[in-house]
Amino acid sequence: MSPHVVAPDAVLTAAVWTQGVPAAVYILGRRRGIPASYVALGGLLTLLSTTIGQVIAKAIGNNYIVGYFFIPLIAAAYIFALAEWQVTFVERVMLRVGFGLFAVVYVVLATFFESVTHFGQYSHSLYSLVLLVAALWTLGRRSFEQSDGIALETDWFWVAFGLAVYAAATASTAALGNILVARDRVDLFMKVWNLRAVFVILAFLAVSWGVYRSPARSAPTGAAA
Repeated sequence: MSPHVVAPDAVLTAAVWTQGVPAAVYILGRRRGIPASYVALGGLLTLLSTTIGQVIAKAIGNNYIVGYFFIPLIAAAYIFALAEWQVTFVERVMLRVGFGLFAVVYVVLATFFESVTHFGQYSHSLYSLVLLVAALWTLGRRSFEQSDGIALETDWFWVAFGLAVYAAATASTAALGNILVARDRVDLFMKVWNLRAVFVILAFLAVSWGVYRSPARSAPTGAAA
């Protein structure tokens, strides 16, 4: 087996499939709003990325290119979900424009400063930091504007909180993981990535709870009950 392809253990496998739980909650539940739709899409893209990655890993022994391709798509789903929860129209537009800028910088980094056969240091870290900032901004901004009820009872709190935990865990381990893989310390890489996987599981359980708490989407006027 190539030193850059590691067979997933139970914790890593659970972390991957947990990211698909929001999509399952969305599909099995009542009609939900647009933010929940974007979150579910992000989970489905993660599962699709993993499935394709496993096939490519068996075929050519290296599947990092799959992550490079899917990361901007997953980022779009999550950032557009967070954009729906912004307090003002300007903030919603700025978050979407910010994603566009991220996408441009990401492509530049991945094309000129990374190797798609290795773990991404700059582009992956950028993705994590952008998602972290967007999630923390949403948490802070909406919390200050919360006038009735408590934030813990809302969908936006749990989704933004979960994405913040996920992004923070990924950002803190991305650079270190790249160094360990470059030095062929797969044993240490797996310990670091297993620790991250625990936080990912907890993060997406929170996200799933947020999707569950998402208000039902209004039915079209005249629709049958």
